[in-house]
Amino acid sequence: MIRYDISLESVDGEHNLRNNQKTIYMDVIDARNKVLLLAHAPHPDLRAMASAIRANENYEVELMYARNFKEPKWNEINLLILHQLPSLQYPGDNVLETAERLGIPVLFVVGQSSQLGLVNKWSRGMSVRSSVGSANESQAVLNKDFELFRPSEESGLAIKRFPPLFSPFGNYGELPKNQIFLYQKIGNIESNDPLIAFSEAQGQKLGVIYGEGYWRWRLYDFEQHQNHTASEEILQKIVQYLAAKKDTRPFRAWSIKKRFEENERLKFQAELYNASYQLVNDPEVSLQIKNKEGEEYTFQFGRDQSAYSLDAGYLKPGDYRYTASVNYGGQQLFSEGLFSVSPLELEAINTRADYLLLRQLAEKNGGQNFMPNSMDELIKNINSNEKIHTVSFMRSSLEDLIRQPWIFWLLLSFISIEWFVRKFKGAY
Repeated sequence: MIRYDISLESVDGEHNLRNNQKTIYMDVIDARNKVLLLAHAPHPDLRAMASAIRANENYEVELMYARNFKEPKWNEINLLILHQLPSLQYPGDNVLETAERLGIPVLFVVGQSSQLGLVNKWSRGMSVRSSVGSANESQAVLNKDFELFRPSEESGLAIKRFPPLFSPFGNYGELPKNQIFLYQKIGNIESNDPLIAFSEAQGQKLGVIYGEGYWRWRLYDFEQHQNHTASEEILQKIVQYLAAKKDTRPFRAWSIKKRFEENERLKFQAELYNASYQLVNDPEVSLQIKNKEGEEYTFQFGRDQSAYSLDAGYLKPGDYRYTASVNYGGQQLFSEGLFSVSPLELEAINTRADYLLLRQLAEKNGGQNFMPNSMDELIKNINSNEKIHTVSFMRSSLEDLIRQPWIFWLLLSFISIEWFVRKFKGAY
């Protein structure tokens, strides 16, 4: 979390200096992923796929061919795409064994050079048995039961019109519906054979595109829309799903936002998992918030079904660090993070009257809008408005004189004076 303080110098005659400065916060995330695109041989798909992936600035693509393959720094690879590999000429066992051992996700792009037996072996349950050289022209049909990710409505419509891919003709193994992203449509017949499918084995994500010809999707997309938005989105979503790092920490806590306004309540959530990776919320979870001045605030999470939640109320503007902790299974677990609270100074920043808003308020409430140069019109309008007239009110009430104490004391004084005078003069 980086804080920037931006300020402008004042000019002569400037009265309001509070809107000369602004504080903004930026959450900088190291999210750049590296994709290794390893191919059997040159193919139009390679340039098209690399361009689509690179359109997302968070991804870097390295293209290599099997014939001159050099071992990369595997710890830097977030996704391995194998185009028409493994093949008879390049089985790639060492590459796939390394990816499996390190848990690197793999996307297989099946084509005429692919060795389907090896693809079936390494794709973990996603299989097809086909005669060598047999292929179908398969159009894509979106699976409505697929839940791993969802393309936009525009891309979903574009998928139906994309040119077919050249897919292996044969018998495809059955897969759960939620693993199949796209089905194959051959001619006018929609089949249950997968065109793009996914699986996961021992923590390694796997995907298979049963067909070559992605470059046709990209060209058709540009011909129809003068951009590559739909074709790029589909491949990017596939890459994002496979390359996304899975958070396997047993305990995690987070703020629902990285930057809160001064008048917003601070809300947090936490999750605790047991050894079977099931949510539990038996132990108490505490949260400590500390600002730059060293002031500390301690809170206790409440239980929310199988997880935890916390409403920490309000804090003054500034940058904060939080640490959530829980003792589970004899081990103290921690989860840390940052957030900021921004001051709310809308009136000081924007000092101009919003005439459009004022006019809308007047019209909504049966009023009218008058500018300073139309005061005469305002007076006329007031005088001619039947709803505006003088109103007088009268209220009457009755009260007993005996309830007025000053009258009692006045009468008592007169009687006392008379008695004293009569006594003094000798009269009775």
